[in-house]
Amino acid sequence: MAVIKIVKNTAGLLAAGIVAGTLLLTLVFMIPVNEAHPNAAASVSILEKEGWYPIFPLVDSFKEIGGPVINSMGILDNFTDSIMIHTAVDSTEGSALYRALNSYNSVMDTGYSYYWHGYVTILRPLLLFIDYGEIRVLNSMLQILLSAMLAGMIYKKKGLPWFLLSLTVYGLLMPMALMFSLQYSWVFYIGTLGSMTAVKYGDYLWAKNRLIYFFMILGMLSSYMDLLTYPLFTWGMPMLWLIVTCGEELTEEERVRSVISCGIFWIIGYGGMWAGKWLMGQLVLPDNVLSRALREVKYRAGMYENTAGSGQSRLMPVVHNYRRFDNIQSFAIFSAWSVWLGARLYRNKGVIRPDKCYSLGLIALSSFVWYMVLKNHTYEHTGFTFRILVISIAAILAIMIIAVEKEAVSVRRDRNKILTAAAILGISVLLAFLDRVSLHVHNGYCESERILLEEGDVLEQVLVPAFANIESMHLGLIAEGDGDGEYLIEIVEGDQVFFQACLTAAEVADSGFYEIPADIKLKKEKEYLLRMAVRGEDVRMWVTVTMNGEKPVQEMSYLSLNGEELNGQVISAIYYRKLPDKIRIFMNIFAWAGILGSICLVYFYTLQNKKVFINNRKQVRGAFRG
Repeated sequence: MAVIKIVKNTAGLLAAGIVAGTLLLTLVFMIPVNEAHPNAAASVSILEKEGWYPIFPLVDSFKEIGGPVINSMGILDNFTDSIMIHTAVDSTEGSALYRALNSYNSVMDTGYSYYWHGYVTILRPLLLFIDYGEIRVLNSMLQILLSAMLAGMIYKKKGLPWFLLSLTVYGLLMPMALMFSLQYSWVFYIGTLGSMTAVKYGDYLWAKNRLIYFFMILGMLSSYMDLLTYPLFTWGMPMLWLIVTCGEELTEEERVRSVISCGIFWIIGYGGMWAGKWLMGQLVLPDNVLSRALREVKYRAGMYENTAGSGQSRLMPVVHNYRRFDNIQSFAIFSAWSVWLGARLYRNKGVIRPDKCYSLGLIALSSFVWYMVLKNHTYEHTGFTFRILVISIAAILAIMIIAVEKEAVSVRRDRNKILTAAAILGISVLLAFLDRVSLHVHNGYCESERILLEEGDVLEQVLVPAFANIESMHLGLIAEGDGDGEYLIEIVEGDQVFFQACLTAAEVADSGFYEIPADIKLKKEKEYLLRMAVRGEDVRMWVTVTMNGEKPVQEMSYLSLNGEELNGQVISAIYYRKLPDKIRIFMNIFAWAGILGSICLVYFYTLQNKKVFINNRKQVRGAFRG
């Protein structure tokens, strides 16, 4: 009977959400706002002036080697914000219901019908009174206020370390970008308000299956408001704070069941609400909304070939999103936590008390599952999907805080655990230094000139590599004709040849910019000679020489043809392989230490509770036999 009641309540809640969402959107589209409204025009002007993807702060910094360096967490998604503004002020023909479900915007010049666009219920009324710039100001104030309130609630209930963890989560989300990008804000509000509710009313929610309906509602709200940014945040963070702040009288088995069941009902709410929009659109709109939506789901899951990440493993989105944390704010935050955790371990004489490892470990794993399932989306859009990984970081930190939180009194130093910690640190350092990063230098947008090479011609250019390991080079090569011909390419120093490549004219054809895998090791900042020649008949072979580039490749100088000096560069880009910067190495050490440390804490927790688990297993077996 209980299962039947849950099924009925779930179906009723989902149906009510779909009807309420449709009705609310229909009502706001009756508000008289259009693209000619002064606030709408001012909003569009702000977005056009800033560009689609500006960096916050709106100033780029550059390095001589490696091109532009940006704090990539600070990328604003003005393109999607522009879609939101234009959707909110849509005044095309049709009834309010039709416009609500069609979600037309002039940026894409089409209906964006397979998303709810629930944010319109907030933006359209606001645009009657204020513009996008003023909305940003209110957005900033409200986010700071809610973050402070949540941190204060957690401090009151759990103390300083958890207060700092709450602020850590906010800091890793890159608050400046959240404040100035509406695209990133909706999930933040749902996740933060959900977390505040979990902390304040957690004991109430644990009772009488209220928890599953609470997370189902969070999933429905996420689907209604968000355009697939980092929606798992609305499940992960409220769930984490529920585990941390409430349910102390529950067993770990009960907490694990709650994590799993709440995750399932969040997915039901998220997916069911989304499917409700497809169904409503299918009934009202002339387009086949359901077919478009299913194609989009398959596309974002990486089921189609020749799409972003399609040739990569399912783990690559995790790696790409993790790389977004290679910045000063993450370094500062993780350095502070490393010092605190180290000091606690020293104070506790190496004694740890792991608890809630399974439930928090499942929350930590959820980000990885999301990345692997939505492979294409999370590989292509790391500019905002990196925030999903904050759930895992917060859960791992929570496991460690619990393990070292209580001060040890008159307890002998646990040497085995100290040795384990030392081993974890040593392995983490080793793994961090095994990492290699790729970077490339290129000459930007530039003019180019073709040079026809004939048999016997020798084109030479001085090459001074900025790093020792060269992965590949891009050369402008074009060949025409049906005869046999070859490009001969060498990198030499005096009589010593370090690299040779022979490319057929048929292989190059009209490629324009041909990537040559090099995989060679030279001496950094030493002078070498890149030499090119051709041979063959009945085929014409050119080399494209780039000139006057915005960012000339600094490694290239003195170009000559048969000894006569020319102006330009034959290489348009060089790809290097090198050790990460110091910040990246530290980040890798911290990441590996967190992962390996969490695994060890789960192991120690299992050992400590072995008898409890065995007794529980016997009770379950006895119940089945009975």
